[in-house]
Amino acid sequence: MRRHRHAKTTPSMRQLIVDRIRHQGWTPRAVAQALGISVRTVATWLQRARTGETAFVDGSSRPHRRPGQVSVATTTAIVAYRHRRATAWAISAALGVPRSTDARVRRRAGLNRLARLDARDAAV
Repeated sequence: MRRHRHAKTTPSMRQLIVDRIRHQGWTPRAVAQALGISVRTVATWLQRARTGETAFVDGSSRPHRRPGQVSVATTTAIVAYRHRRATAWAISAALGVPRSTDARVRRRAGLNRLARLDARDAAV
């Protein structure tokens, strides 16, 4: 687990907070003053201690869901339109998505430049 250099609470410090309150009879305010942290931080770790054995480990900061994520169907449709050499304006008008979304999907798929598409048949 990586902690930044100014972190006041580590897993062992969090265990100390809970032990002082549960087993030594300290008040949350006294623990906070002794450790140089806020009473709210003490309350947070007490609450997390009630949840289980991994309560003192840092949680992931990764989002649980992404409501603004483009659906697979929309992504597939954008790529299909692009393979037909449609422009950003045409794709956004046909699918009803913003041009910024269209551009982001095309860039992620590597289709943001027409030159990156399959070469057209050369005229003889």
